[in-house]
Amino acid sequence: MKKNLSYWITLSLTLLVMTLNSCSKTPEPDTLRMNLGTEPPTLDWNRLQDYNSMEIVANIMVGLTRFSTNDNGEAISIPGCALSWDISKDGLRYLFHLDPQAKWTDGQAVTAQHFIDSYTRMLDPATAAPYADLISMIDIQNSKAMNDHELLIKLRHPTPYFIYLSSSVITYPIRLDLINKYGSTWTEPQNLITNGPYKLKKWQHEYKILLERNDDFFQNKAKIKYLKYFMVSEQSSAYTLFLNDQFDWIDGRSIPASEYKGIENRETGEETFSVNRYLLLRNSFVGFNHKKKPLDDKLVRQAMSFAIDRELFAQIRSKGDQANSTWIPPSLSSYVDREQIANNFERNYKTEFRTDGFYPELARKLLAQAGFADGKGFPELELAVPSREDSKLQAEALQAIWKRELSINIKITTMEWKVFLARLRQDPPDLFRSNWGADYPDPDSFMALFTTNNPFNDVSFHNNEYDHLVKTAAETIDTKKRRALYTRAEEILSQEEVAIAPLYIDRQSIVKKPWVKNFVYNPMDLVFLDRVEKR
Repeated sequence: MKKNLSYWITLSLTLLVMTLNSCSKTPEPDTLRMNLGTEPPTLDWNRLQDYNSMEIVANIMVGLTRFSTNDNGEAISIPGCALSWDISKDGLRYLFHLDPQAKWTDGQAVTAQHFIDSYTRMLDPATAAPYADLISMIDIQNSKAMNDHELLIKLRHPTPYFIYLSSSVITYPIRLDLINKYGSTWTEPQNLITNGPYKLKKWQHEYKILLERNDDFFQNKAKIKYLKYFMVSEQSSAYTLFLNDQFDWIDGRSIPASEYKGIENRETGEETFSVNRYLLLRNSFVGFNHKKKPLDDKLVRQAMSFAIDRELFAQIRSKGDQANSTWIPPSLSSYVDREQIANNFERNYKTEFRTDGFYPELARKLLAQAGFADGKGFPELELAVPSREDSKLQAEALQAIWKRELSINIKITTMEWKVFLARLRQDPPDLFRSNWGADYPDPDSFMALFTTNNPFNDVSFHNNEYDHLVKTAAETIDTKKRRALYTRAEEILSQEEVAIAPLYIDRQSIVKKPWVKNFVYNPMDLVFLDRVEKR
């Protein structure tokens, strides 16, 4: 049997654990060691689309602003390269005042033009930036660098969440001279110039990424000299490495589902580890390919969604995930009138509303109306998931649920993360289990995903009313009006058309050794490590 590279990496690290005995209480005190799980597809921040890539870039770069959290644990934007900013009363004009101390790792100053270059490159169709639509409200022709330290951004329409976009990884400045010089290799360690608390020291593809502290960083210097990211995809192997002190901290990517129930019980003293759990702005869902029969029939999609026992499903990983049947997360509930959703559901389906979205009798009735009573004549469908242990368990649970409640058969396909992403973009399967984390703490980050022309709309959902509602809400400053718009859009997406089947809000688990201090958590799940210490 042919072994992949990740297998040999894991084996080598495991052997190292068995043969090395460290007499130091804090191993490698100058290095924070962790598991990234899989290879980042790219470190080109104008082109990235996944959290593994974002996690690396977020520690080597800084945008106009930076994400942080307030006392309530909510995501906010604080000064980054911009010391301050002025916003016009109509919300169409932003003037950012850049910190003259902000510098790239080659000593050049970070200028306003570097941001204009980044936005221009993203909006250029030739770049094929997956997130280009995210900044489409920028009127790039009338935005400009007033001088090196003043950046004027004009918007085509008011955008209440624009300041959050200035913290987003994809809007970081670029050095166009380096991109022109090195082409597709500009993000390799020997070529990459950055402006953040760390810089890219080494990238051993499919094995390890090493970041080194940027001692000339214009804000507070990072506490730890090196960040070492390994790429161990097998959760059980990664967890074993953590237990044997080869990783200083891990998250859900490195914790087998079988370990969650007992993980807190292992906290027996300072020589073990601590566990912190918190809900994320990340919603998991089942995607239905609307281009494939019988999933082009909303009765079938309704039946499959309403047949899912989400409370039971959320317990599979034992992480404390929050069962959820709506797409906008409950933590953004001020943007949704849930009472209206409940009332309209009961009127439309003549069934008492349940927050967990579990209606097995209704599901069977709807499937029969679609022509598949008791599952007869229903074709076997493919359900694709990433090849992680917890993803496989969830796929098997969905397979069993739909067999039990609807008497339909599902075939499970697993694949590596990069292959899975490529499959969704190029040839989406019948069904897939995926998740979406907020790029900024606003409902638009979720709802815009399923508008007709969004490049991440892998289910090919199209609804004119939905598109209009989401577009209007994104351009509306009035909070009450936005709430009404998003409420109606939510009804269409998850209750009427059932474009997708929301499953649960993800709860992240950060498990760290006792020598890891000042670890900062945030609902965006971007891990900023410049404040972390080992002592």
